[in-house]
Amino acid sequence: MVSMSKRAFWSLFLPAWKQAFTRKNIASGFEKTGIWPCDPSLVLTTITKPQSIEPEEDSQSPKTPMTSRAIRRIQRAYEKAPVKSMLALIFRANERLAAQHSIDEHVRKGLTEALRHEKKKRQRGKRLNLLGEEDSGPQFFSPARVQAARDWQAIKDTKEALRQQGIVDKKALAAAKKQQKELNKIERARLLAKRRQQAAEAKAQKAVEKQAQIELKEVVNRHNKGRLELKRQSTGPQKVQKSRKKQARGPNNTVITQQVEGVVLTTSRGRRLQRPQRFAI
Repeated sequence: MVSMSKRAFWSLFLPAWKQAFTRKNIASGFEKTGIWPCDPSLVLTTITKPQSIEPEEDSQSPKTPMTSRAIRRIQRAYEKAPVKSMLALIFRANERLAAQHSIDEHVRKGLTEALRHEKKKRQRGKRLNLLGEEDSGPQFFSPARVQAARDWQAIKDTKEALRQQGIVDKKALAAAKKQQKELNKIERARLLAKRRQQAAEAKAQKAVEKQAQIELKEVVNRHNKGRLELKRQSTGPQKVQKSRKKQARGPNNTVITQQVEGVVLTTSRGRRLQRPQRFAI
């Protein structure tokens, strides 16, 4: 199916070599041919045709069924007349069909493997292009071109190494940025928590101060209320007397007292006044 190549030859040769070239097989080969131990009769009996009378095969014996139709036919015949000869034919047919199936499976796998090798063999490899030249024809290398190819390959390897180093540096920089970002995030979270704690403490302090002011105000109010109540209790009679005097006070800052016989004028201190006659009513 495919032409033999070095690639296919080695993969086929090596397993056969390991299996065939053993100490036991080599000694058996010398012994079977009569080389050692020396026995010429082994070769002579092999090349001499024996004269033996074999019994003729019975022409009437049925053939081994090898098709589906023949197997069904002999199966029906065996169901009608179950004899050992038909059962032996059925077993022999099964053995031959199983062997044929194994052979077909082996051939199929071999053909598949051969096609895979052929497809792999027909794949064209890449041109060497040792100097980076766009040349599809044969390339001839002088010592100068060999040195130029080495220099070009060294430059190419250096560029590849720089590219790989750039990739590594880029990954390291990205990792460092990511780590710094995580640290900044943690720091911001810590500052935010600290600010929230300070705000909560300030709010609690403000609430305590406000409560203290309210309590102080209540205490002052109670104190002022008590003082006012004491003042009211101490100045109550005087206010009543003053109010009475104010009601009895006249236009000339005098207190008018009434008696049964007439009007008597007195000052605020209780001194009696005598109204002149000309002002008498």
